Amino acid sequence: MKKNILLAISFALGLTAMVSCNQTQANNETETNNKETVAQTEAPKEIEKLANDLMSDQTSTEAEKEKGEVVTLDEKNFSKAIAKGLVLVDFYATWCGPCKMQKPVLAEVAKDNADNLTVGTVDTDKCQNLSSRYNIRSIPCMILFENGKEVKRIIGYHDKQELMKELIGYIE
Repeated sequence: MKKNILLAISFALGLTAMVSCNQTQANNETETNNKETVAQTEAPKEIEKLANDLMSDQTSTEAEKEKGEVVTLDEKNFSKAIAKGLVLVDFYATWCGPCKMQKPVLAEVAKDNADNLTVGTVDTDKCQNLSSRYNIRSIPCMILFENGKEVKRIIGYHDKQELMKELIGYIE
């Protein structure tokens, strides 16, 4: 994503320079000086706006991966990610054995139910505010959200069959 931002900024700078050169050729010296001054003051604002737009899209892009992929959630994208539809969020830690075992199960569930379920993960060590907000005391802890509201909590490791039993009635 950073490469895309740098390319966009470089492109914008190149366009600014090209516009400035074309203006120099087309206008007399006084008009050119005025237009170059305007271009020099406006270009950085436009570039900054472009960079900010790209950076703000980075978070939403991560939370809106391809259907069927497990999404990484954090404090920045969590609220938006759970706001619409059915979202299963796994609160985990990288050092937790059962959490490691749960990861491939979640990937299968996400793939098999891509049309009506989003699956996301929250690293409890990195997102302590979210862990506290949702009173996470044991991991893995999976919370099912429907349109932003918690509707079910599933504690501990569950194989695919057990997890799907827990989700019956929510997944259409």
